[in-house]
Amino acid sequence: MRPLLRHIRKVLEHYAREHDYPCIGILLELENEGFTDTLRWAHWPGVDFSYIGVSPRGPDLRICYFRGARLKTPAQVARLCSPDRVLRTVHS
Repeated sequence: MRPLLRHIRKVLEHYAREHDYPCIGILLELENEGFTDTLRWAHWPGVDFSYIGVSPRGPDLRICYFRGARLKTPAQVARLCSPDRVLRTVHS
């Protein structure tokens, strides 16, 4: 699991950096009870995901933030969510 998570993070972090961080990290909702039962550490070293609670559906939630990412202002978020930007992103 660790090599896959590291690769996914690397790819998504690179994309985010190249596009002015439209997202600031990755949120995992662990539906597999095997992970929930065996990976009980609050922080997963090597992949940098941390436990943040339980989703309304019940599975554990884990998050990792991309290096260099910062929270956006409400105006920046509105621009990211504008229909024009979404269409440009989908068609790029």
